[in-house]
Amino acid sequence: MRFLPHLNDDGGFFVAILRKTRHYESKSAAAKISCDIPLGDSTKIENHNLKFNLTHLRDKKPVLSESFGGFKQFYGLNVSEENLLRWSDCEESLYLVSDGLKSVAEHNGHIQATLAGCKMVEKEYRNSAKTKLRFVSNNLHLLTERISKRILTVDRKDFRALVSSKPVAMESLSTETIGRIKDLDYGEILFRYEDITIPTFVSRQKIEAYISNSACESFKLLVD
Repeated sequence: MRFLPHLNDDGGFFVAILRKTRHYESKSAAAKISCDIPLGDSTKIENHNLKFNLTHLRDKKPVLSESFGGFKQFYGLNVSEENLLRWSDCEESLYLVSDGLKSVAEHNGHIQATLAGCKMVEKEYRNSAKTKLRFVSNNLHLLTERISKRILTVDRKDFRALVSSKPVAMESLSTETIGRIKDLDYGEILFRYEDITIPTFVSRQKIEAYISNSACESFKLLVD
């Protein structure tokens, strides 16, 4: 089992091992519902107060918009639109949903919940950006291997500089990295160090990382 708080922007966490010592029969109505319902079973759950965190997924169609098509091409993103969905017509964020989770929702119409999947893409509000969408840093590691464009691998020193301040002055990076940035042209660039990838917007003089302050602090601890 692996715990990666720096990738999930947790800031910190506790791990506990629980050992069951005896059987406990709860008096609540929810506990009387069998937990052995097969995932593909159409059996309905009678207690409508019980909610699962899966949901309304079966009612949402994949996002096949011009914005996402251009976004995929811009980053060389190899992911099926069938696995990126949004939760409502006004939702401007996309969630990565596995085939298994889709199957659970599609075959269990009685299940209700609020959200499912990992938030991967959200609307880009910067007018000078080259795409109308941008990656969310928390779960970007799940897609890194599927991205073939606009991604630069940097060494520990450059990565430390990228997470040390917001924004980051261009001259704080190595000459080699600055040259590679110019080869890509300015705009949205992903920077990768080992298994960590952060989304940024690069101008001629500075770099703005799309990560929270707490994530910056976690990353600095990892590379120091």
